Amino acid sequence: MSKKFKIQIVSSLIAIHGLFLLIISIDKDFTYKKYLIQSSLFVNFSVLLGISLVFLSIQLLRAKKNAWTIAITLYLFTFAIFIYDQFFKATPGFSKVTLLKIINLLFLSVLIFLLIKWRTLYKVKSDIASLRFGMIILAVVMLIMIAYGVTGFMLMDKTDFHRELSFGTSLHYTIDQFNITTSPLKPYTKKARLFIDSLSTVSFLAIIYGLFAVFQPIKFKYEDQTGPRQAFEELLKRSKADSEDYFKIWPHDKKYYFYDDFQAGLAYKVSRGIAICLGDPIGESAKFKKLITNFQDDCYINNWNVSFIHATDKNLKLFKSLGFNYQLIGQEAVVDIDTFVNTTSQNKYFRNINNKFTKQSYSSEILLPPHNKAILDRLQEISDQWLLVPGRTERGFAMGYFSKEYMDLCEVVVVRDAASTIQAFINLIPASFDKKEATYDLLRHSKNQIGNINDYLLINFINFLKTKGYESLNMGLSPLVGIDEAKTSDFSLITSLLKVVYANGNRFYSFQGLFRFKSKFEPKWRNRYVVYRGSSFSGFVKTMNSLVKAMRI
Repeated sequence: MSKKFKIQIVSSLIAIHGLFLLIISIDKDFTYKKYLIQSSLFVNFSVLLGISLVFLSIQLLRAKKNAWTIAITLYLFTFAIFIYDQFFKATPGFSKVTLLKIINLLFLSVLIFLLIKWRTLYKVKSDIASLRFGMIILAVVMLIMIAYGVTGFMLMDKTDFHRELSFGTSLHYTIDQFNITTSPLKPYTKKARLFIDSLSTVSFLAIIYGLFAVFQPIKFKYEDQTGPRQAFEELLKRSKADSEDYFKIWPHDKKYYFYDDFQAGLAYKVSRGIAICLGDPIGESAKFKKLITNFQDDCYINNWNVSFIHATDKNLKLFKSLGFNYQLIGQEAVVDIDTFVNTTSQNKYFRNINNKFTKQSYSSEILLPPHNKAILDRLQEISDQWLLVPGRTERGFAMGYFSKEYMDLCEVVVVRDAASTIQAFINLIPASFDKKEATYDLLRHSKNQIGNINDYLLINFINFLKTKGYESLNMGLSPLVGIDEAKTSDFSLITSLLKVVYANGNRFYSFQGLFRFKSKFEPKWRNRYVVYRGSSFSGFVKTMNSLVKAMRI
């Protein structure tokens, strides 16, 4: 019997128990109602208990450790109360329902046995900080509820309940709303009935809020990653990683997971309960399967799902074998530098670009770090102007964002106008582990610039890369390009929807415009994928929503 099936058995039994309590609570004429519920003491709040058990069953299905603790505590308490109430107290009608009581006793015993026997299956943790905050809010709500209840009972005692209610009695009725230790208090007016209902509603919502607080998934807590980041950078150097892998160590918004003495690793960030890994695993490929399996196990304990974004073709079979789905999300353009310099740049279009800017006395220059303050200030000014265009914003995680500290790490190619003022810039990613393929991150220009300044900048940037000995330039991802030939796990719904977005989404993002811009440089196109768990459609949507949040800065 698999672990998953064992968890499903316990969860199903508790869900059935909760639904049964709800049903008999609705049917007030159910003959043996007070004997079928664990104890006659629980008759008056079986609705709350039923809802709580259904909610608890869902958390147990997710293997929540807190859910197991609450469930075993609740059932042991219920078992003790049942034994006392049904077998040690004189219960009217005992002989008529003996079989039902025995069935109920066996049901409770089986559940307790299974919860104890399979207790090691429940490992998923909940966020302690969220729990503490939730409990504080719950305590405040309960105090307000108590103050509300006591005040209401004391103000409406003789007029609405036809009896005098002291502070102590009012407090007692407020706390014991289910009449476990008190006889029911009869409301004689509409005002009193509304008050009783409102008090019950507040109490019910407070308890439900408390349950949700207990089961919050562990939140991503960013800690100092200087040591792990340095270890990961060394792994990148040993693995001959691609220049795009630089974003696994920059920006500093990721954590790192290693396997087998730093022989393989992942860079990830948790967003909305999903541990999003950037790109493929790094290191010895023979260790990737165990690396991913161990990472999934650790994420499972923290109640996180796992996904990979910007993954290549290399490990799709491995991901598939581990139960992942994958979806093509676009292609990145890779320019062969020799071909561009010797052939492509000599065509009519690029000759016209060069002539246009040369006639207006524009020029390019390579700036090596560290940069002086005046240069960094001007780059900042250009970046700020570029960001003023609607729809443009800084992003993190899978790409860099402008900062003077970041620019001071990079070689930068700039374009100057006739007055020698910098009007555009592009930075070379400082990926020291890849000397064959270069990547740029920020390509920005000042406002009101001559058209095609980006083309002129890139021509000079590629010429600069040739002098540095690079063989190719990765121009980055063009989202949704190549969707027509999409390679997916086993479905086409997402692909069909992405085709619609690509064809009609230009007013939100110029997918086709970006593709046309990069195509001018005659690149080769390489596929990039999102790899994720869960159902084909909802799993993909959840991953993309998590990625959007992860990239915010």
